[in-house]
Amino acid sequence: PPTKETKQKLKSEFGFSEKSFVLVGISTWPGEEETLLESIGELRKESLDARLLLIPRHAERREEVRKLISASGLPFNLRSEARQAEAGTIVYLADTTGELPRLIGAGDLAFLGKTLPPNNGGQNPMEPISIGLPLVVGPAYQNFRESCAELFSHGAAFKAEKKEDIKKLIREFAGDEKKTAEARDACFEWIGKQGS
Repeated sequence: PPTKETKQKLKSEFGFSEKSFVLVGISTWPGEEETLLESIGELRKESLDARLLLIPRHAERREEVRKLISASGLPFNLRSEARQAEAGTIVYLADTTGELPRLIGAGDLAFLGKTLPPNNGGQNPMEPISIGLPLVVGPAYQNFRESCAELFSHGAAFKAEKKEDIKKLIREFAGDEKKTAEARDACFEWIGKQGS
């Protein structure tokens, strides 16, 4: 798992502040980015310092995703254009490949991509869980049904039936450091049990 120092280094690279709550969109698909952007916009209206690290499953969707972020009105940065973002960046679009394992180290909570219909199947939840990054998972995680079910019952991942539930869960974590810390511990506990 990333050290506190690594996490702060990544946050400053993304233009986030030290105290920011960082939501990560892991391998997102169309429709999922909008939901996460809406969520961040709503949290910021409540004066919560929430930031979004967005890692689309396909980097070549960058223009499409850029348009969405631009329309949200939130200050953003594309990694392919500048690795180091300006301070005050709210959305960091990691439109590069092969960097996901390192970049997600900045996160406090993540949404697992390809789980919000019409997308389905889900991405692999193990990578984020292994570094103590709790997950919000949409209803369509067929490819990882067993591990997700275990993670839900363990309190390391949280199931959302629809878009509104995703936003509600994110809201609960963004305003509650204790809840986030407990879910992070649950990730490590679950991982620890796998080896035994």
